[in-house]
Amino acid sequence: EIGADGAKAIAEALCDNTILTELNLAGNGIGADGAKAIAEALRYNATLTTLNLYDNGIGFDGAKVMVEALRDNTTLNFINLEGNNIDSKLLNRIEQLVKVNTDAPTNEMVRRITRYLQTIGSSTLLNALLEKPNNDDAAA
Repeated sequence: EIGADGAKAIAEALCDNTILTELNLAGNGIGADGAKAIAEALRYNATLTTLNLYDNGIGFDGAKVMVEALRDNTTLNFINLEGNNIDSKLLNRIEQLVKVNTDAPTNEMVRRITRYLQTIGSSTLLNALLEKPNNDDAAA
C-alpha cells in the first residue's frame, strides 16, 4: 500500500511523464488526498490513457476533484473508480468526460490526416477551399 504520500509522489512524476500510458494503483489506499494529487497531475499529463484506481477509499471529495481535472485532460480514455464509495451520478459524469477523450481523434488519426494533406499538397487544398460555390449557392 502506497497511501496518499505515495500517490502524491507518483502524481509529481506524472506531470513530467512522456512515456507511461497505463497506471494501476488498485487497492493502494490512496484516499481522497492521493486522488486529488493524481487528479491534478491529469491536468498536465498528455500520455496516460488508462488509470485503475479501484478500491482506494477515494470517496466523494476525491471523485469531485477528478471531475474537475478530467475537464482539462485530453488523453485518458479509461478510468476504473469502482469500490471507492462514489455515488453513481458522479461516476457517470466521470465516465462522460473520459468518453469525450475516447471519441476524440487519436494522434494516429491526426498523423494520417496530416500525411494525406501533405501528399495532395497545400495548393490543392487551397484550390478546393477557394473553389467557386456550386449553382445552388450562386442562385441564393
